[in-house]
Amino acid sequence: MIFYLFLMLTNYGQKEALWGTKNTTPNNSIDKQFTFFTPLNSTLDLSRKKKTLIEFHKFTKAVAKPKITASIPQPKENDPFILTCDTSNGANISWTKRDINISSETKLSGDNKTLMFYSVRREDSGEYRCEAQNLVSTSTSDPYTVTVAYGPDKIQLEGAAFVRPGSSITLTCSADSFPTPEYQWKLNGSVLVEKTSKYSITNAVPQDEGHYTCAVRNPVTLRTATASVYVSVTAGNGFY
Repeated sequence: MIFYLFLMLTNYGQKEALWGTKNTTPNNSIDKQFTFFTPLNSTLDLSRKKKTLIEFHKFTKAVAKPKITASIPQPKENDPFILTCDTSNGANISWTKRDINISSETKLSGDNKTLMFYSVRREDSGEYRCEAQNLVSTSTSDPYTVTVAYGPDKIQLEGAAFVRPGSSITLTCSADSFPTPEYQWKLNGSVLVEKTSKYSITNAVPQDEGHYTCAVRNPVTLRTATASVYVSVTAGNGFY
């Protein structure tokens, strides 16, 4: 026996949802006889005039657990990006994002199965879920974590511009970036061996004076940014 949902339009323009069943013959062909039930399980009188069958849905199985897939594993900021909710037997699909409203820059497909970001932003990072339901059951996907790659931007290079001979030089480079960027240091255009966000010298000499440049590169976005500072190594100038 297969369950059906019928949505009827009554004389007064009201929609009436009804459960119905119809039997199959021994050769599995469908019998044309329907038995309808109202929510109170009383038989519906189909003889009322001007009733029109406007929708017909068949539900034979529970909703399969949805699974979210992405158009690319890690989107880059400002690129298009699509999430898809894969399921079966789901009549209605909805999306949620933990703690944060779904971006206004997104668009749902007609059946709500796809969530498209025309220009994904770093704020769109987070856990997404989709829920599928019909009149038989409801099922929710496992969370799918979106991590948007961005930057580097807002680069800063901090450290003393004047140091005494024999003292230390410490420069710290920072930038807004995900994932963590790669670092390269230069002194007067020559590449230094340090590859982290901090460059330091414990015993400065006059040869350590010059233009220090920090270059950062995001390995996913492939964007770069640089910042420079001139450090003087002197016994008197710049100290008061």
